Amino acid sequence: MEKGAFIVIEGIDGSGKTTLAKNLAWKIRHELRAEVFETAEPDKSALYRLIRESLAGTKMDNLSLQILFCLDRAIHVEKVINPKLEDGTWVVCDRYHLSTVAYGASTGLSLEGLLAMGNLFRRPDMTLFVDISPEAALERINSRHDKERFDTLQHQKKIADAYRTAIALSKGVYEIDGTGSVEKVCEDAWTGVQTVLKGKGFIPERRHT
Repeated sequence: MEKGAFIVIEGIDGSGKTTLAKNLAWKIRHELRAEVFETAEPDKSALYRLIRESLAGTKMDNLSLQILFCLDRAIHVEKVINPKLEDGTWVVCDRYHLSTVAYGASTGLSLEGLLAMGNLFRRPDMTLFVDISPEAALERINSRHDKERFDTLQHQKKIADAYRTAIALSKGVYEIDGTGSVEKVCEDAWTGVQTVLKGKGFIPERRHT
């Protein structure tokens, strides 16, 4: 059985990462003829309602919110991600621990401390970061009806800065320009997937395109 790869898509709100996750999953299915499971964080665990209510504006301190995200992640990894990977299925996840680091640090929590918490969880085989300016991202966010507590330009800038610091302190984050067309962003991501995961043995030579 060929092993499945664990791919994470990261980026600020409005970066297009959710669209990319869906398109990249489609690309993997059709180019590699592989089984792909699409998921996202927060997962629909028992903690999901508390997290969504807090993001919608219900008062909860910032540390408690990020701890909830980590608890949700622990359940997500154990109950969903690990079993899929063990079955040989590829997993594409919209957000993972770098989101906790960036969003938590943007509220004043220790970025280094949050990064260290990532050692508790399974490491992705590849992390893609969709890079876009906070101004451009906010234009997309403003077209939505479901605004959240972090959806202001000032806070998006703090999150973007925290992502930059976290990426600099992390290993193997593949950055792509999120300002291009949906098709161009997906093609750039696919190029990265082939480059990185072929080298890790997830894509055999015979399937390299």
